[in-house]
Amino acid sequence: IREYAIRMGDNPSVSSGPPITIEWKHFNEKVIDVDTFEQNLPPRRPATAMAIPAKERYVLLSGSTSLSRNQLTEQLKKVMSARLNRNKTLAMLEFPQYVFVEEKLELAKRGLRNRLQKDRKRQEKEMIMAALEQDRKEREMRLSLSY
Repeated sequence: IREYAIRMGDNPSVSSGPPITIEWKHFNEKVIDVDTFEQNLPPRRPATAMAIPAKERYVLLSGSTSLSRNQLTEQLKKVMSARLNRNKTLAMLEFPQYVFVEEKLELAKRGLRNRLQKDRKRQEKEMIMAALEQDRKEREMRLSLSY
């Protein structure tokens, strides 16, 4: 049996409050015979009994992690944003005609962003070429004056 520390998770499917997860590395390990373990196993709980209420998750996280209150709030904002995006996607899937519009808008945004980046890169290249040309002229001028 291994014990793991609890930390803030990133799964947006919790209904409210912060999601929790376990660390990768365990901090305690006990070796027990399988038969002994199964004899002492408590009765199976229903899935609803295994859900941890939001308030209890806050308490678990405040006592077991090194996250400050501000860091916890920032993590929670990210999770809530992911949850909103997931709900938006689910809502869009119910109305296929809006999915088409959403995809076209996304393509247009990407196209505009790419076009602006190309223009910026072209301007940057022109500036570099102009600076190199200016340096070349100045070098030629210095060389002609030295003769």
